[in-house]
Amino acid sequence: MILSCATALLGVNACKKKDKDKGNDGVTYKSMEEVFSKYRLKTKAFIINPTTGGSYRGNSGTRYVFQGNSFRSATAATVSGNVEVTACEYLTKSDMLFSKMAVVSGLEPLVNVGGVELIAVQNNKPVYLKPGKTFSVTIPAKGADITGMNVYAGRRNDDTSVNKVNWVQRDTASVDGISMAGDSVVIMADSLNLLTAARLTSDPTHYQRFTLTITASGTLLGPARPYAFAFFDGQNCIWPMGFSRYDNGTIDDGRVPDMPVHFVVFTLIDGKFYAGITAARPKSGQNYSVVLQHMTVEDFKAQVDKL
Repeated sequence: MILSCATALLGVNACKKKDKDKGNDGVTYKSMEEVFSKYRLKTKAFIINPTTGGSYRGNSGTRYVFQGNSFRSATAATVSGNVEVTACEYLTKSDMLFSKMAVVSGLEPLVNVGGVELIAVQNNKPVYLKPGKTFSVTIPAKGADITGMNVYAGRRNDDTSVNKVNWVQRDTASVDGISMAGDSVVIMADSLNLLTAARLTSDPTHYQRFTLTITASGTLLGPARPYAFAFFDGQNCIWPMGFSRYDNGTIDDGRVPDMPVHFVVFTLIDGKFYAGITAARPKSGQNYSVVLQHMTVEDFKAQVDKL
């Protein structure tokens, strides 16, 4: 009986230790770039017949529709024979985060329906849509409000340390369009590459100037600047606070409006992944704090996608 009780007690302690260690799987990383490389969104490739066009499904419930005879080569020749299209769909908040694909125009955060990236090639050479030809992408976006939205195209940043793309509103003379189809948003455009439907989140006069202090539970922050973001509650909008001034664990930011947000921060400390999330409604002159905890990237991504 004594042995049985001791065994049971040992089992309880083991369970307690397991619960305590849940989320800390012992994985270490050499750099944050290794983390981004492992968890960034992966592409999906599909083959289309450029003569007939057709409808194709992406990874996340998206649907792409191409017109027949709509592709040309770099020399303007009509393309025949199979074309390979690779698609990357930045629709969840964690995918945007770990792919460095927040939808930002200059220094303005944008409310958006998620972004898609399409690249078309034939025999490893890029092909393009002909002038006057369009394609459409249907993006699942239950509850989306497209009022005031325009089509934005992504332009690669030279400095990708904070965000890979700057989003620029497309020329109003183009044939772009945005519409709702049930619980989905349909974007029509006359060129491929990076596209989204988006609008400014707030009048810039509503932006608040505040500080965010970052600490880590049970340890000290390393010398590297943590990655910090403001997630706007109730909107698909992320502001990368890496554009703001940082000094010894404190961020000085002035690009978040007076509205409910969650501050999302993560970094590596001694190769281990630490992250934290804090709710706030920023006010000028105030200081907010977030405490980072050791956890797995998977657990953190799940938390982020619930925001």
